[in-house]
Amino acid sequence: PAIFTREGSELIRFVRGDMYLADSIHTKGHTHPVTGGCWHPLEKDQVLTCSSDATLRIWDLNGPTALEGRLICQDIYKVKNQRGTRVGATTCCYEPDGEMIAGGGADGSVQLWKIGRGAGASGRP
Repeated sequence: PAIFTREGSELIRFVRGDMYLADSIHTKGHTHPVTGGCWHPLEKDQVLTCSSDATLRIWDLNGPTALEGRLICQDIYKVKNQRGTRVGATTCCYEPDGEMIAGGGADGSVQLWKIGRGAGASGRP
């Protein structure tokens, strides 16, 4: 993914994750196509993306970068089904106050996470 200005100029590009790592937590970006994105309702420098690699990622546009100035993700949330196996994420959004995120799974589930301190899965399908 990339962020563009209103005029269409590219501002920054996100780093792509290493698809050969088994655990997506250890990658710095998405390893499969991005299926959605959403800006934080209060923080103008944060964006949430989801992907068919079964992760939701929060990107800080002022955060660390890798080679060629590509943005690195540090907040990762996994989408899983009731059996605990990965399910591709089809959509994502922030709660209006920005304290929780929701992700839609390819299995039809909607999962919720509290972000920030004490983060973790707070909802299951």
